[in-house]
Amino acid sequence: MSAVCEYKLNRVASGTTISKSPLDDGTGVIRFERSFEAAQTDTGMALVTLSAHNFDRAVALPGIVMVDCWASWCGACKEFGPIYEKVAARYGEHTFGKLDTQLEKGIVSKLGIEHIPSLLLYRDGILLFQQPGYFDEEQMEDILRQAESIDMEVVRSEMSREGDSRGDGE
Repeated sequence: MSAVCEYKLNRVASGTTISKSPLDDGTGVIRFERSFEAAQTDTGMALVTLSAHNFDRAVALPGIVMVDCWASWCGACKEFGPIYEKVAARYGEHTFGKLDTQLEKGIVSKLGIEHIPSLLLYRDGILLFQQPGYFDEEQMEDILRQAESIDMEVVRSEMSREGDSRGDGE
């Protein structure tokens, strides 16, 4: 599978930009200036637990924010979780979050998520990738590399032109 980052997918308004200040104290655990609940993984990597309270702030962070949409009853989600955590541990410069779809139905509805697991990727508050399915490590790393290489000024410019052509000025 060749993952293609598409910024036109279900773009969500990012709201206020919050500066990302990960502090690495050498333990491999990343702390944030803002108060996000973090779930400790077996690899020692902190994953942000996303909820209605912090979702918009988290995905608006500068840089790349990847989100695993999951549920405890989902077998594929349980298999995908350790892979997601392994990739998160290797890419500590990015933010990785987990969204429990059973608890956060409002966010799920807003994003139009119908199948899980689903993977979301935001860069600088813009949704670039949203796709359900099971991704292996290589596929996830490919998605991250593509997102890292995108010229966000081009994306913003094109989004602005699209907004102008719809007449909404966004």
